[in-house]
Amino acid sequence: MAELPERVIDEGIPGAGLLAMILTHKYMDHLPLYRQKQIFARENIQIPSSTTEGWTKQALEKLDPLL
Repeated sequence: MAELPERVIDEGIPGAGLLAMILTHKYMDHLPLYRQKQIFARENIQIPSSTTEGWTKQALEKLDPLL
């Protein structure tokens, strides 16, 4: 069995691409998380607000040493 790819968030589901998309939409495109949730819902992807908020917080903590 192949090894699993390393995750950005420990014990987290999202990969680096999804986290990059969420952060880019939020901070570069000025698209709030609640609007991103509406976009996901149109694609029949249900992600609770608390989950995307947690992912955002954890991803920013990982990026903090770079800033």
